[in-house]
Amino acid sequence: MPKTEPPGLTTRLVAGELLRRRKAAGLSQGQVAEKFTAAGYPVKLAAYASIEAGKTRITVDMLTVAADVFGCSPTALLIPPSGESDMIAFQGPGATTAARALAWLRMEMPFLAVDEEDPPLATVLRWQADAFPSFEIPPAMRGRAT
Repeated sequence: MPKTEPPGLTTRLVAGELLRRRKAAGLSQGQVAEKFTAAGYPVKLAAYASIEAGKTRITVDMLTVAADVFGCSPTALLIPPSGESDMIAFQGPGATTAARALAWLRMEMPFLAVDEEDPPLATVLRWQADAFPSFEIPPAMRGRAT
């Protein structure tokens, strides 16, 4: 059996936000597990408890079901309430400010570490042309950003 990697920074970030939102909604872990199951993602209480504790890797499917269950967007689960200069760390790209993380998740600009300067507009436009779904790119901009 192949060894699985332990949950990373992004899983722990989302797990903390799941815990915060569950408590704010006044729900038990069992109630949230039932809501996951009702949404088409069967999960038992122990499994949900492991997800919320940050012990189980959070998949994209889990993220989208959790967003549905808590009535928010998946992006909201990746950005906990904080000040815009608070630090947020993601598995892969690393740490940045909450404001920069949100700009990246909104596809406004490439991921920028704390010490990186804002890129030139042309770089941002090229990145957006690759990041946005093609139906979101205005026809006049298609093919121009390369």
